[in-house]
Amino acid sequence: MTPEKAVPRKQREFGRETLRAAASLVAPIHFAPRDGAGNTAINNGTIFFLDLGQGPFGVTADHVLRAFLNRKRAEPGLRCQIAELPFEPEDRLIDRDDYRDIATFRIEADELARLGNAVHRPRYRWPPKPPERGQGVLFAGYPGCERRLVGRRKVEFGICLAAPVATAINDRAVICQFERAHWIDAFGSAPPPENRFLGGLSGAPLWTVSGRGGKAAWRLGGVISAFSQNWDLLFAKHAACILPDGRLTTRLPGGA
Repeated sequence: MTPEKAVPRKQREFGRETLRAAASLVAPIHFAPRDGAGNTAINNGTIFFLDLGQGPFGVTADHVLRAFLNRKRAEPGLRCQIAELPFEPEDRLIDRDDYRDIATFRIEADELARLGNAVHRPRYRWPPKPPERGQGVLFAGYPGCERRLVGRRKVEFGICLAAPVATAINDRAVICQFERAHWIDAFGSAPPPENRFLGGLSGAPLWTVSGRGGKAAWRLGGVISAFSQNWDLLFAKHAACILPDGRLTTRLPGGA
């Protein structure tokens, strides 16, 4: 983590505001038995919200939905929530793609108000281009290792925020190598130790962020799909397959 004294004041302030904005765009999506069994019975991912001109919808990783459906077949009483909001993903599903590992869901304006989440409304041309190799990116999400049970039915989620570099790009994904020495401590908490499993980040947005005149310009760079615990690698699937109505297309620019 970058020591405070090693980061110029303006850069620290920009980092704090940018990371706070990233945190406002995501929420934990989690499922557990209705009887409120312990922390080990809870699974979670991360969800965020887009409005591409045809109304807002939620986006997460398809394998988060798949895990919920698989468990629900064995546990009919399984409940799903976005933060404290009850949510039935099967009833809200717009589209899903196992290969792209993205799923999209309908969300109502009053539900977003209850959640208190911001919605990303792009001011750039859609579909978004992925970040370039060597470009700085940003993400915020809810790894399961930072989750704790604070009541029989109440869960507290710790957020993980980081600004790594896109170290490799291929037709399927953006790959980021964690460099903890370059993390900015925006909230006074240490980053997860090396080789700690960060499952739960799946579904979080990966952003490319540039700043001019003290203002940040955001662009969606991908949807987080996997984390390699052994190699500290983060994988994000390309977001260009997401259409303005929330449906997904298999035809991407450049044939990706």
